[in-house]
Amino acid sequence: MEDLYFENELFNREKKEVEDQLENYTIINFNMEGQISETTKEIYKRFDDILYSYYERKFRDNIDYNKIDEIIENFNKELTDDKLQEAYENYEFSQEEKEYIKLVQISSNWRGHHSFNYKGKYAVTDILLRKKIMEKFDKEAIDTFKDIMQNELAKSTGYRNTINYYMQLLSDIPYEENIHAKLEEEIQKSAEYHFNQSINCGGYALKIDKCVYPTYQESFDKSVSSILNRFSFVRLLGDKPLEDDEYIVIYRAPKGKNNGHHFIRVDSDGSVKEKDGSGEPRIFEDWGNLKSAEEAIFAVKKEHKMFEYESDEINVDYKKGLDFEETVTETIKQKKNDFSYHNHNFHLKKSKQDEIIVISDNDKFIAQVVADESDCLVEISNDKEKYVSNTSSNVTPIIRNGKLINLEDFKKTKTRPESFEGR
Repeated sequence: MEDLYFENELFNREKKEVEDQLENYTIINFNMEGQISETTKEIYKRFDDILYSYYERKFRDNIDYNKIDEIIENFNKELTDDKLQEAYENYEFSQEEKEYIKLVQISSNWRGHHSFNYKGKYAVTDILLRKKIMEKFDKEAIDTFKDIMQNELAKSTGYRNTINYYMQLLSDIPYEENIHAKLEEEIQKSAEYHFNQSINCGGYALKIDKCVYPTYQESFDKSVSSILNRFSFVRLLGDKPLEDDEYIVIYRAPKGKNNGHHFIRVDSDGSVKEKDGSGEPRIFEDWGNLKSAEEAIFAVKKEHKMFEYESDEINVDYKKGLDFEETVTETIKQKKNDFSYHNHNFHLKKSKQDEIIVISDNDKFIAQVVADESDCLVEISNDKEKYVSNTSSNVTPIIRNGKLINLEDFKKTKTRPESFEGR
């Protein structure tokens, strides 16, 4: 479960945010004072026809259509926004009704129809309309409404949706069936969507709650430097073994700014996982168009800051990575002699010929430096380039069927070949 802590916690946070937003939405404003809103008109559509038929039956021996019009007009006045707002403020919603409101809000589905216009206000208006009908009319009247719908309106075209709506609204199950289960399903779907949108392959592999885009893709070493500069809990595995408190992340990027990049993650059991953009996490399949791209192997601390990152902590200009030559140039400008690059320490010294050279911690020659006031050129010794870059490991990853089958080899102390040593 340690391997899954990050994604489980991130999912739970996204789910809580979805739930909190649903709770906060229960405050509805009916702000068209003295008027019936378009939302109410859509919901209330054709109930006038039911009322007309009802009062025609009720007054069949002495039908006064003016009187019927007046009764219906007075009922409609109870559906203006100010009246609905008053009813809303004084109504105590049941748990089922609250969940119905949330279900419509989160799913944008109302009465079997989908539209981004369908929000919680439709459900609230549904509930208040039913309340007003039930207050105004007794059980006998409600039964008459149902009879009219089934035996009169059903014969006319265009009333099917009206009949279905009011038959359910006036039943003992006025809203959705299994509301609680449906709501939980929609919350789950929404949380999964936001989870997948919040992180890309880099955020997933490095276990942070933001997308990660290395600054430079036109220079692989700069991309690697930008990752190391941003995240103190990440190092290049290089010539050191993987520690018990670390896990492996492998990164690839080709030359060219628009050719993509990809991070994959190795869990403690050797499972190799990936996340493609806003897709769902999955077992790693293959590198696709990155098969021939440059590769870096990182060791990432298992315990590190994972959540509540600000955007400027992740992808900003001032944290652009430097390549080796630029790092040497910055060191000279700052009048320093010591610097670190890709998790190796280096030193600037004067040779016997009074030339500037770069040496390693163990006094091995690394590079020649030619510098003046405006420029700096660094020529790395051919057999020291891999040591300087430090992006590869002593062990070559072997991945089969979504497993790093030689994970244990990365945990053993090994020494690079002499050509990597910087001698």
